[in-house]
Amino acid sequence: MLRVAGRRLSSLSWRSNQTASAIVFRNLIRSRTICSTHETYFITSSFRDAVRGFASESLAPRHDTGMISELPPTVAVVKNPTPKIVYDEYNHERLPPGAGGDPSRRALAYMVLTVGRFVYASLIRFLIIKFVLSMSVSRDVLALASVEADLSNIEPGSCVTVKWRGKPVFIWHRTEEDIKLANSVDWRYLRHPEKDSDRVKKPEWLVVIGVCTHLGCIPLPHAGEFGGYFCPCHGSHYDTSGRVRKGPAPYNLVVPAYIFLNDNKLLIGLENV
Repeated sequence: MLRVAGRRLSSLSWRSNQTASAIVFRNLIRSRTICSTHETYFITSSFRDAVRGFASESLAPRHDTGMISELPPTVAVVKNPTPKIVYDEYNHERLPPGAGGDPSRRALAYMVLTVGRFVYASLIRFLIIKFVLSMSVSRDVLALASVEADLSNIEPGSCVTVKWRGKPVFIWHRTEEDIKLANSVDWRYLRHPEKDSDRVKKPEWLVVIGVCTHLGCIPLPHAGEFGGYFCPCHGSHYDTSGRVRKGPAPYNLVVPAYIFLNDNKLLIGLENV
């Protein structure tokens, strides 16, 4: 672009000198001391056309006929189309075909690209791991989500209630008679068939959530026709294993996740530590 500008300014100075020489020569012959109005307008228009839009003239160069066209550069390009395009190579360097750089530096370039891709992959992996870990439950939340119960004060045949996650949990210290009664039932014909051994971790301890599976009422322990739990709201009966035996309840009482820390400690809310 700067080279084209230099050519335009060079042509401007040459045409101005030529015009000035012609004016002096005419003054000497015709003995005039001032220029005519037409010659002054010619100099002014030549300067204006030289400054105006040399980039358009690089696309469609004008034909030098000794007179400078009065048309704007855009109009001149439309009226004088040409397949010849002049490129400004001032800021560009044309390389010969097959010139792909120094072959001795290709190994360095490949190494830099490999290291960069490895860094990007490691960063993406780190962000994914952080995102997944942010969705997991933290230790303080797990501590609040579990409750520890003391079993040493629960007598055989009695049932205590503890609160876990806003729900009542029944801990029943069953007697031998309660255990035999739960195992004497043919569980395959129950509404929600489950073995008693599948619902307890120790036969003498039954741990269930004290919420009726019908409409969420709280049943009464040691009540009902089967000696287990009874929901007075809609008449659902559960046996000594917390299995539904009668009434509108569709499922057995839910057994929460729990573990025995020792013989006298029960942790509700976790299956393993």
